[in-house]
Amino acid sequence: MRNYPNYQINMARGDTLSFGLEFEGLGQNLDSAYFTVKKNALDEEPIFQKSLNDGISKVEDYKYIVRVLPEDTATLDAGQYAFDVQVSANGDVYTIMLGNLILSQDVTF
Repeated sequence: MRNYPNYQINMARGDTLSFGLEFEGLGQNLDSAYFTVKKNALDEEPIFQKSLNDGISKVEDYKYIVRVLPEDTATLDAGQYAFDVQVSANGDVYTIMLGNLILSQDVTF
């Protein structure tokens, strides 16, 4: 069984979130990539999901940017949500991040 570190991403709801992914030793670019957020990890439907070319962009070989837009979180309740990042290349599937997205209440809006 693989042991995953528990990542925590903190952001104010309604803000933009952007983070990079870089792959060393993969030898090819990704076939697919997903950043999935759910209220609970076992829920069937995601609250929102980013995928390759729809929120996840290749910036150069083996380097990608995940971008969450303000409208993805603006109407969500402040609190804790489950997320993962899953990618595939050459028929192999890797879950590279698991954790919690912590949404803080925005103050300005």
